Amino acid sequence: MYELSVWARSSNRNKLVIFVTQPGETQRKRLATWMNVPRRWRRYHVSFSVPRDGLLQLELIGPSTHGAPVGRMWLDDVALHETKLPPVTPVSEGVGFNDEPTVAAGPDGSVYVAWVSFRNGADSLQLARFRRDGQRAERLGEWSVVAGDGTYVLGPTLVSTSEGAVLLFASEVDRNWDLYAVTCRPEGPGRLLRITHSSAVDVKPSAAWHRGTLWVAWESNRNGRRQIFTTAFQDGKLAEPQPLSPAEYNSYDPSVAVTANGKVCVAWYSFCRNNVDVYLRCRTVDGAWSTMRRLTTAPAIDRHPVLFPRGDELWLVYEHAQTEAYYVGRTSRRHLIVAQVGDDRLATPVVEGPSPFAGRCEAASPLFDADGRLWLAFLRPRLPRAGWDTVVTCYTNGRWTKPVPVSQTKGMDRRPGLARVGDALVVAFQAD
Repeated sequence: MYELSVWARSSNRNKLVIFVTQPGETQRKRLATWMNVPRRWRRYHVSFSVPRDGLLQLELIGPSTHGAPVGRMWLDDVALHETKLPPVTPVSEGVGFNDEPTVAAGPDGSVYVAWVSFRNGADSLQLARFRRDGQRAERLGEWSVVAGDGTYVLGPTLVSTSEGAVLLFASEVDRNWDLYAVTCRPEGPGRLLRITHSSAVDVKPSAAWHRGTLWVAWESNRNGRRQIFTTAFQDGKLAEPQPLSPAEYNSYDPSVAVTANGKVCVAWYSFCRNNVDVYLRCRTVDGAWSTMRRLTTAPAIDRHPVLFPRGDELWLVYEHAQTEAYYVGRTSRRHLIVAQVGDDRLATPVVEGPSPFAGRCEAASPLFDADGRLWLAFLRPRLPRAGWDTVVTCYTNGRWTKPVPVSQTKGMDRRPGLARVGDALVVAFQAD
């Protein structure tokens, strides 16, 4: 994997273009385009992969006047950085169209990976188990959880448990979307458990395991609008589903986490008060749910929250997006925000040096390791509109490390999975 970086400034908000001619090819391709280069120096960078050995040609054109104003441009500190990538173990092995990966660590040091695979004209839900073998992974088994004609699957998510893992997903059966769960153990998946029984659409499950109880939150339209519900599964019994968000406005994409002291917390985002923000409710050990709390207030779009605990602390990562002018149907800028959820505010960690989230990025999967370091796997776009790269960064000693790509192969806009096995990180990602 390579990264080309250059410092640039221009006299008239000019355009900078980079072309690449790969080894063995004669046709150049546009690698990156940056409009409106300012008068002050600014660093630009782009990542790309080289599929074969040979002569690589890079062209920097500045200023480019194709559809842009004339002017003058200055370039400095042009650099090409090479990154050695970690070994990659194929999971789906090229069978079917594969999507939505999720991963969880088992108590025995093995790793469970699940994904949606379109095979033989229908969706299927696949499960595989691996164990670490040096820098690679050894496959221990693979199973089809659900498959066959008329199968439709969305949003699989794996959660670590004391005996293995639990796999939750949404599936349409007899023209009705409901949530299902299946236990995952070394011998394979167990029997299916139906979590919801409503005639409404129940999708986007999120789950957390704490001391024998599986807490589940999801999105449903059973009261007309999109609303967040929760339930608990303990000792073979499902609790009655309980609404957490108000029915007066739409709420989406829940995330559930349980802190070490047993506090269950659920976050989601809603369009309310003419703004899109993240909201939170927590359940104490005595069973009482708190009133709804608004976590974000910026005049922008705050969405896709992911909660994660560190002992008794509650942390949050979410996407902050903005629209350009009156184009409210799409976002022009997106980046991630990481914060600890305090009693009265969100507290972002103090950071020395550059932030890895300054440019466009999204779809984070976080975790804390045994030494208290915060790891994030997330997506960055590969220019120009070529797909997405999965990268990993770590917050330690007041600094974020430089994001490192995990593969030279681009993928779709799908959240990567992240798990810890001993002193190693396991990243599950989709690649084209």
